[in-house]
Amino acid sequence: MKNNKIVWIVLVLAVFCLMGCGSSASSGKLDPVAVRYSYAEMNNTNMGAIIKFVKEKKEGIRFYDCDGVMIPAPANGTYWLPDILFPAEKPMDLRVYIYWNEDRFGERRRGIYRCPPLEAGKEYKLWFKGTLKGGKIYLTSSNVDKISFSSKGQPQFEILHEQIIPVIPK
Repeated sequence: MKNNKIVWIVLVLAVFCLMGCGSSASSGKLDPVAVRYSYAEMNNTNMGAIIKFVKEKKEGIRFYDCDGVMIPAPANGTYWLPDILFPAEKPMDLRVYIYWNEDRFGERRRGIYRCPPLEAGKEYKLWFKGTLKGGKIYLTSSNVDKISFSSKGQPQFEILHEQIIPVIPK
């Protein structure tokens, strides 16, 4: 009699465990959803322009805030896309981190990019090219895939706006 109770208890526990494992495996965790953050009017997305902040292997630019307003943490189960909707047709101060790798050291610094007025409905990319000795931030259209220069130093891409990053003072 005791053996039958033990068998039933083990059987019930085994079924319970298998059902629990089966239901958690089938439902699983959902992948986070990508969401675009907007500094533009939330009611009318035509009032904005999109900027994608480009990160490459050795150089890049990361967004920090717009006119002092930071992006809040994303809602649970979501993450922010690297392209952000900004208000169009007005200049903005974008605080950014620029980074680069020289030899084995990764460097970064924060600065202000004085963004010119953007055209509503357009998409842009923001790039950094440079080193510890300074460099430039380039605003290009979204169809630019690579920042490259000729042997004479001439850009091989269309520059919509550029801003010099000075040498870090000692």
